[in-house]
Amino acid sequence: MSEAADRLYRPLAEVDGWPGAAVDEAAFAEGVARVEAVGGDVGDMVRRDVLLAAAQRSAGLDAQEGPAHVRSNYDALLLARGLQELSEAAIRRVHEVACRPQPTHRVVVDGRVQDHVLAAGDYKHHPNHLRLPSGEWRARAPVALVRPEMARLVEAAAAAANVLARAELLLRALVHVAPFEDGNGRLARALAGGLVLRMAPVPPLFAEGGGVVDGFLAAVARFEAGCADPDAAALARWRVECEAADRLRSGLVPAVERAVERYMARPAGERRADLSGTTVERGVIRSAAGVEELLEVDAHPLDGGPVLVRAQQAGLTVPAGADLDPWLDRVVSVLALRVAAEVG
Repeated sequence: MSEAADRLYRPLAEVDGWPGAAVDEAAFAEGVARVEAVGGDVGDMVRRDVLLAAAQRSAGLDAQEGPAHVRSNYDALLLARGLQELSEAAIRRVHEVACRPQPTHRVVVDGRVQDHVLAAGDYKHHPNHLRLPSGEWRARAPVALVRPEMARLVEAAAAAANVLARAELLLRALVHVAPFEDGNGRLARALAGGLVLRMAPVPPLFAEGGGVVDGFLAAVARFEAGCADPDAAALARWRVECEAADRLRSGLVPAVERAVERYMARPAGERRADLSGTTVERGVIRSAAGVEELLEVDAHPLDGGPVLVRAQQAGLTVPAGADLDPWLDRVVSVLALRVAAEVG
């Protein structure tokens, strides 16, 4: 059966409209202006609410419910927003984060449903074509074509006319290729949403089969509704969290600088890379080799959780009030590993 479905697959180069359909840039720009026109605590709180809603909806569209799945989608969206460039390695990393709490996925083998281990971040090793209720196949890329198709996808994304067209391409093409055993929809929504977040204050609220601009306009509508009738208790909690986040931010830069000094004070044989010349500014740790780590402070919106500081590339988080020094030592060590890999 899978061989028959393999033959039905249409490579990206043969699909009409690649590298992406036209998008309504004017509608997007108008939506951005409407959100940016609202400032203050209410605007900030509701923008974060929309970010959480995007993570909840993405998890729900893949039938992955619960706080852990929402958090992983939330983290994947922020990771995608901070990507320096789109590459296969970056795509694998976002998939790994988006699928972090999912240990298995369901597979039909000889007519029976089995649970297989989901290797997040690893391209599929088995066919994952979808059998529709009609009995027809929705063909995904055969296993043998995944690597060339992903190379083609990254190339096509780089050639897209603009960021919105690139986001639309990723949203459609990743589901078409389905390079991973499961979680391709979450991956596509995280990457497309992260691109939008670079240009806009809120991410799209994607619906099944919907496009990037439609999803963004749905987010704008939710934002405006929230601003029109904000929750007083939520607003009070938001202000407390902001104060805690501000205190954390104020001490973060000198703490990172001390962590770099501690790393450079190690014996030469214990250092993986030379981090002299590393700078820290506005949450960005930048090595002399150009490798960066982005630190973000956020009042985490799940379960009334604590204010967190996250290292996006290292995939590490720590709550406010915890000892930052050992955590930052780990972050700096990961940065050194990345520098060593970059400079060879």
